[in-house]
Amino acid sequence: MADKNPKFKVVYRPLDSLKQLENNPRYIKKEDFERLCASVQNNPELFEAQPIILSNRTGENVIIAGNQRYKAAIEVGLKEVPTI
Repeated sequence: MADKNPKFKVVYRPLDSLKQLENNPRYIKKEDFERLCASVQNNPELFEAQPIILSNRTGENVIIAGNQRYKAAIEVGLKEVPTI
């Protein structure tokens, strides 16, 4: 039976309310980043299927998964993104 009160809810938040994880070890090649930007711009509904994951234990919305999607969203001019 499906849970009618999911523990996680997708919330659209302004990009300027998010903070990148310091010393994030992830890196993608320029060509891959350009493809990611095109995907974010041309298929925004897919972004909600894989929202940015945040931690707010420090009082700030720190990105723990999705730093590259965050950068791509900035690059294509989005104002807000789906987050959990």
